[in-house]
Amino acid sequence: MKLVMTALGAKTIDDWDANYVPVKLRDILHDHRAAIINNLLKGKGLEQYIFHKFETRFSKYKIAAIKDDLFKLKHTPLNIDNYRPVLEKVLKNENTHIENEIFFQEIEIIIKNNMPHQDGPTGETFSIGNQVFREIIRKEMVDKIQTEEGLRAYVIEHYNNQLASKSKLLYLLDEVRSHFRKEPSDYQWLHTFFDKQKLGSPQEGNEYIFDEEMNRILDKHFENLHGV
Repeated sequence: MKLVMTALGAKTIDDWDANYVPVKLRDILHDHRAAIINNLLKGKGLEQYIFHKFETRFSKYKIAAIKDDLFKLKHTPLNIDNYRPVLEKVLKNENTHIENEIFFQEIEIIIKNNMPHQDGPTGETFSIGNQVFREIIRKEMVDKIQTEEGLRAYVIEHYNNQLASKSKLLYLLDEVRSHFRKEPSDYQWLHTFFDKQKLGSPQEGNEYIFDEEMNRILDKHFENLHGV
């Protein structure tokens, strides 16, 4: 049995079959990489990292482009060959600690590809199509807002209200879930809206659509929520 320590805690790998170890490790590393990317996408995390690492600042348009690419990387299957030293370490040892730094190689390729005056691509490209990418982001947003934690966080960010009342939280959660239950099962409406409104960036476009929906649901409750 192999024990692998990651940012998400301890993970175990049954090593009775050596061929199974790379498969399981790939999934563990994929989740670890996703956690790091999520942290970069929170607030000003990406901007702060870029300034700390590269001593430069990007325009908001470049930041949006990098965020889009990071979302793509997050949902791109991890190539275990890019993490060969980690695999060899896990195969040799019973206990392995995975450092965050190893994941930043792929992340920094994306950042460097968006550097001003970059002559050409310095790393791999991602195969997720633009429409599929829109759908992935949409699903993430909808799934998150239908949880107590996700809805509470949204209200704090957009209405500066802690939403401490459990009954209010559950009432609003029911409204939110009711709204998204009526959403068409296919995403053609989403792509049509993107094209019609010329929304551009999958990330920013989805945020625009999502905030419009949430405003219609929550704005009428703003006075009731204030000070709860």
